[in-house]
Amino acid sequence: MANELVRSNGDSQAATSLWGLISQWNFVPQRKLLTDKDLRTYIAPVQLTRIRQDVQTWRQGVQEAENAWYPQRVKIQQLLIDTVLNGHVEACMNRRRNITLLRKFKFVDKNGKENEEVTNRFAGKQWFHNFMHYVLDAQFYGYSLIQLEDIINSEVSGVNIVPRWFVSPDRFNVVQFIYSISGVPFLEEPFCDHSIYVASISEDGVSPAGYGLLYKVGLYEIILRNLLGFNSDYVEVFGSPLRWAKTDKTQSDPERQILEQAMREMGSTNYIITSPQEELTFLAPQKGTGENPYENLEKRCEAKISKILLGHADALDSTPGKLGAEDSVTEALEDIQAKDGMFVTNVVQTYLLPKLAKLGIGIPDGLTMVFCNDKEEQEQRIHENTQNKLVADTIQVLALAGFDADPAWFTERTGIPVVKKEVVEVDPTPQQIKNKLKELYEHNHVH
Repeated sequence: MANELVRSNGDSQAATSLWGLISQWNFVPQRKLLTDKDLRTYIAPVQLTRIRQDVQTWRQGVQEAENAWYPQRVKIQQLLIDTVLNGHVEACMNRRRNITLLRKFKFVDKNGKENEEVTNRFAGKQWFHNFMHYVLDAQFYGYSLIQLEDIINSEVSGVNIVPRWFVSPDRFNVVQFIYSISGVPFLEEPFCDHSIYVASISEDGVSPAGYGLLYKVGLYEIILRNLLGFNSDYVEVFGSPLRWAKTDKTQSDPERQILEQAMREMGSTNYIITSPQEELTFLAPQKGTGENPYENLEKRCEAKISKILLGHADALDSTPGKLGAEDSVTEALEDIQAKDGMFVTNVVQTYLLPKLAKLGIGIPDGLTMVFCNDKEEQEQRIHENTQNKLVADTIQVLALAGFDADPAWFTERTGIPVVKKEVVEVDPTPQQIKNKLKELYEHNHVH
């Protein structure tokens, strides 16, 4: 109840005062003291209410975020925590994350040489995988405030994220209660040492952070959510047979009550009891067409969601062999992969590495994180193998013509070291000696 009062109250100061009184009354459980390693200890353990979402609440979210004096992100985040429950949305998000999270990476110096020791300190580590996951989520939700946990044996023990509805991307603070104005400034010391703030690009310049891709998806997801209910009602009414009983017995008649009980316990589908004179008619669409509007609208909404999150309507459900489809889908996903890869490496380079160095984890200066482009490496390898084969074929032609190629030139041209094969003399076996003597005998006998 108190949470609803704070959420619906437009006066933030009054809401804060209300929560102060509630805290004094011990309605809110006591929290441990605020630490510079975990800003979540500052947050009151109050659940964010999940409300029914519609187009009006979707619009109210952006209106609240664009408030000129007291912008808030509570309504938007309240919308997004339900948006991600949609199966198609979740599948698109996982697909987009995985094309970056599953890539190999390395740390190189200014000359492009890999520092294997540093690479191994990050590759395969769960905390770094989770860190990149949260960084990518900033583009979905608009922003992420990531917390680095304790450093144990020069390793990060883990990462976590501050609930976004307690984080203000406009005031750069973490509040104790939603809709509060003042809070802990996470960009200032000592809190900034263990926190990394990642924000998406602002679309309109009103706020330092964008609203997130999921906000754009939210409208179509609301339609999909309603479609599921409408389609379920249609199947319930028209998809299963209706049990219809006719009787002239009145409601007070025991036989009528027995009939109704039998109809009720016969199954879970609908039933109706009328008098013999009444007629019942269902004005349903023609067979095979009634459910089509639901399916068509559902496909159109899912296509829009795929376009927003993956850059192509068929990126999640592409048809193999469809002319032009695979190439355009591949191109769209490659663009997304390159964009997200640059986003992650910039965050690692600009924020993570300096903070790790400040926390005592030695990272050599001048190192840069780069993702390995397996496709380019494979294409380069294929090109090199093709060129080397052409050179080898040329040398073979020269050898058949009685010429020799310089081994040093071949090594310089292909990078393949050439070593002269040693001829090892093997003592002949008794059978080989016998065959050779037989051959000489027959040769001399003929002559």
